[in-house]
Amino acid sequence: MAFKIGTYSVAAPTAIVALSVLGATVMVFSASVLAAAPALGMFAGERYIAEYVVGPAHCAPARTRLERLEPAPRKGKVHKHANCVRIRTERGLCQQGRVVFATTSAILLFDPATGHLSRVPTKGAVIDTLARLDAPASCPPLARGAVLTPTPAAETATAEQRTRQ
Repeated sequence: MAFKIGTYSVAAPTAIVALSVLGATVMVFSASVLAAAPALGMFAGERYIAEYVVGPAHCAPARTRLERLEPAPRKGKVHKHANCVRIRTERGLCQQGRVVFATTSAILLFDPATGHLSRVPTKGAVIDTLARLDAPASCPPLARGAVLTPTPAAETATAEQRTRQ
């Protein structure tokens, strides 16, 4: 009996090879995209800091409720302002600067006068927004036994403790 070369016997190995090559190409492309993701995040972070933290000449001005509710103008030059805060605690800590980013437990502040960054814990702290940065920081002392406004993280933790009891 003679061996016949049919369509099936040639097409099957060709299809398997083609699918293998396609799969390898997809895997290499996916790995390349995933490897580039951290670099894209780094680039976006550097651009944000340059544009909204270091770049603005002034802190964001204090605005009333009505000013905040007005829609932003679509035309014309938009002036960018930095978010500036002062952080005070009962222990006498007083720091101010431009907000780089914040978490529920700390704020990273940039001091434009010195170029220093500092991580400031927010537990038990009073955080005030500022329309301008004073040099050096002027912090009125907190009254002894003053009730501090709890942070959202502290409120959540307290609520969780109450539900567990």
